[in-house]
Amino acid sequence: MVEIISVKNPFSSSARYNNRNGGSSRGFTFIEAAMTISIIAILCMIAYPSAANYVKKTRDAALKKDLYVLRESIDKFYAAYSRYPKSLDELVEKSFIRAIPIDPVTGSYQTWKILPSKDDERDVFNVKSGADGADSESIAYENY
Repeated sequence: MVEIISVKNPFSSSARYNNRNGGSSRGFTFIEAAMTISIIAILCMIAYPSAANYVKKTRDAALKKDLYVLRESIDKFYAAYSRYPKSLDELVEKSFIRAIPIDPVTGSYQTWKILPSKDDERDVFNVKSGADGADSESIAYENY
């Protein structure tokens, strides 16, 4: 006759959660919670600089795109009318652009620097950002 002996598995879930008094308690210990929070904090400290740099690079790319669109619109205006527009609003009025784009660095559409074709002219030959400072590659915004 074969007798079956039952051995309690020390790694089973019921054995793991038994406390000293014989009762069962579910939950995390202070050490487990502290370690989890520490790991999450370390991961956040690693990820934040990368995310902040990504946001700055995205803003710089948007600025370059907006300047390209404005400059292309000025060139198309010149090709159509054989003169440069008197203001950025004229590009909108003549439907070369839908609206004056917002400078992504300054957050305003009124900070674009207008460069005339000649010193004594009151036209729009070129456009630059009115933002102070430099981009993520240390190039001054005024040099875009």
